[in-house]
Amino acid sequence: MTWNVVGFFLLFSVPSWAINTLTEGYHLGASSKVSVQGHGTCRTFSNSSGAKNFFLPTKTSTAYSTFISNKPSPVTYDTCQSCYEIKTNSGDYLGNNVYDIDPDGAGGAAPIKTYCDMTTQGGGWTLVWSNTRNGTNKPASGLTYDQTVTSVPRCSTANSSTSDYSGNCSMISSNKEAFNYFLGLDNWNKIGRNKRYMELMYQWSSDNGAGTQQEARMSVQNLDPLWSYTLNLKNLNQTVGSQAPGLMVLHNGYALTTMDRDNDTHASYNCAGYFNNSPFWFAACWSGFLYGGAETSVGGYYNGAYWSGSLKQWGDATGNGAGNGWMYVREYPYYASCLELKNLGGISTSGYYQIDSDGPGGNAPYQVYCDMTNDGGGWTRIFRHNVSAGYFSTVTEAQSFNEGTPSSTKYSILNKIKDFKTYDRYVFRIDWPSVPAQKNIWVQATDPNDDVNVTNYLGINISSTTNAWGGLELGNGTHGPVNGNKSYLDGSVNIGNYYYAIGLTAPWGTPGGYPAADAVAGSGVSVPEVELWIKEASMPSTIPKSCKQYRDLGYNYGSGTYVIDPDGAGTGNPPFRVFCEMVVDGGGWTLVAWNYGNTSATGMAATFLTTPVNPSNIHRHAEFSGGGLASINVESFSSLVNSTDAMLIAPAYTGSPFIDNGLGQWNYNSTRCAGTLRHTSRTAGCAGQTANDNYNSSDQFNISVNSGNEGIVPGYIATELCYSGKGWCNFGFYLR
Repeated sequence: MTWNVVGFFLLFSVPSWAINTLTEGYHLGASSKVSVQGHGTCRTFSNSSGAKNFFLPTKTSTAYSTFISNKPSPVTYDTCQSCYEIKTNSGDYLGNNVYDIDPDGAGGAAPIKTYCDMTTQGGGWTLVWSNTRNGTNKPASGLTYDQTVTSVPRCSTANSSTSDYSGNCSMISSNKEAFNYFLGLDNWNKIGRNKRYMELMYQWSSDNGAGTQQEARMSVQNLDPLWSYTLNLKNLNQTVGSQAPGLMVLHNGYALTTMDRDNDTHASYNCAGYFNNSPFWFAACWSGFLYGGAETSVGGYYNGAYWSGSLKQWGDATGNGAGNGWMYVREYPYYASCLELKNLGGISTSGYYQIDSDGPGGNAPYQVYCDMTNDGGGWTRIFRHNVSAGYFSTVTEAQSFNEGTPSSTKYSILNKIKDFKTYDRYVFRIDWPSVPAQKNIWVQATDPNDDVNVTNYLGINISSTTNAWGGLELGNGTHGPVNGNKSYLDGSVNIGNYYYAIGLTAPWGTPGGYPAADAVAGSGVSVPEVELWIKEASMPSTIPKSCKQYRDLGYNYGSGTYVIDPDGAGTGNPPFRVFCEMVVDGGGWTLVAWNYGNTSATGMAATFLTTPVNPSNIHRHAEFSGGGLASINVESFSSLVNSTDAMLIAPAYTGSPFIDNGLGQWNYNSTRCAGTLRHTSRTAGCAGQTANDNYNSSDQFNISVNSGNEGIVPGYIATELCYSGKGWCNFGFYLR
């Protein structure tokens, strides 16, 4: 076998038995990679030559260093970023053991030590969090939100007082039961290459030496800082045992809670603070928590990792009680969309590519056509139909057709729309190839496959609004129009017409084809072909201070939930979720107080608008139509973001919404007795106005409309929230 070498090495033959071991060297074949764990830092070498092979000598550190300093030009190297990279590229690795990895690659943070599981379910799993039963000095206990996110490896020896939080993890070993481990969440994303999906594996045993008794793999979405590192899991694959992990069943969908950021749903206390300042994705509070009752067995819950439930006992083989737990992540080789291929894969040419839109463990990867150039690029085509290929036999057939043949002129993967939802929104583009100047690009919160009215529609680049355009909805649904099964989806919302049709069952117009719209092809004139595209919504890298800032930065994706940080990154209070009204009067409105469905005055304090009430629910007003209320410190928010506009939406009042632009900061140090929206101050009211009368302790901080004669009076001692006999009314108060 002939090899090319470099520097003082000569062309020579190497016995095949000596190759691909650290004690001899590695074959670096043409167009291949190899990872080398040893001689200090783990490195992955790449050979870009399509014809030449090279021999990488590693028998001694001197030979290895000489090769690196004199490497041939086709050879490049980088640090090993994960256990999966080592397993995939290495001809010689050390099995389940301790390895050096560099999640952010060379030139960033220093490499770290971690435990790699190289055998289970294909191997390549990077340990990110573990806990032994009855363990002390739990590495994540006492961490703030920022520390939980950014921490380098923190380790402790199981059942002892020895710990190493320097990042070196001096006690880590090939025996995973001998130590506890934690790695900051940002590193999880880096190990996953910041793709939308990575894999997560949770292993559990009832005690040391028991072996793995429960094990599950899941798809985990990128832990997004703009979404408070919410845990998004799906595609559960139970590989050992039969009890589903509480991590999936009870913690899925919740934001990260730490001792200094309360994102859980418990009404009385911060779950992290209650359990020895231990961070997690708490609901109210836990069942299946990796730290269980924490180091002091809070509430009588045992100190150990819980797989499921919260029984006060040591673990058993069925997954009940406290035992040992290990959480791993592994990057996924497929991209989730055309946008991800463009942004992370560096693909700039339109064409056919493989994606896996629902992540690992779900549906198999499939081929799609990607538009990488038009309208910012990154568009995935999900529907294409030219009537020359015939019509759909039924409207439901149009939901999925020729999925494996994206080049077909009769093609649909509309059944995969939900895979592309981000930030609670969909971004669509509809166009008609025969009329290339016409297209509509918009955002909506609802999946057109669902039998619901279109919600939170926002036009981004709209060529046609004729024929009742308003987004896409089910063409023959009970919530929208009934079009006689003529099309599967259409954009003539809330009427029986089916212009902007997607999935036609019979010809329409002259000549027979698709009813695009009057503004697209002319009145009564059809088009032969329609295409529908989708891509994910994007968000700014720094969390904006308000809904207005989202709008002004160009990230207006319709009304819905957004994350804001009014006092700025890294200071004061943490970011939180709010509802943004992005359509009315130009959008950019932040919901700062709301009441929906309450029927008594209980709990509505006079300080409702200056002392937060249920602030963690401020973004959830649509979920509490049966009764609920929430507020933040309205005055503080107004000062921090320098708001100038206010809006009151109260359906019981004629003329709602009431909007006052240019009023200045909403400040209760002074009264406002003129304009559309008026209010009292801390010391005075507005004389002669029914709803904003002279200040007294029972009705301070009112908001009034209609020249001050009707209003919202939080502290009013009677049974009304609204004046003029309207009773407890629903309202939302917004600032911009």
